[in-house]
Amino acid sequence: MPIGRVTFASSQACPVSVLLFRQFLPATQVSGAALALWITTGVTVNNLVAFTNWTLASDLLLRRFRSASAARPMNIAFGAMLFAVVIWMLLR
Repeated sequence: MPIGRVTFASSQACPVSVLLFRQFLPATQVSGAALALWITTGVTVNNLVAFTNWTLASDLLLRRFRSASAARPMNIAFGAMLFAVVIWMLLR
């Protein structure tokens, strides 16, 4: 899925936009279309940059683990972290 579509497909996009409009638009202001456009554009650009950086960084990181011999240490590390979480939850 292209990164631009992820920005609009997010289940958080609508509630966040509503909260932003409630925060920045006064209740008495009827014509806030320009401000709403700026807020929406800012949130969309922010999400696009964040998703792009996240995708590129994870792709660079996961290049090391694409072979079968390199995947085993990663699986052991994930298993150890999962085990640590289980122990932590049991001791709580």
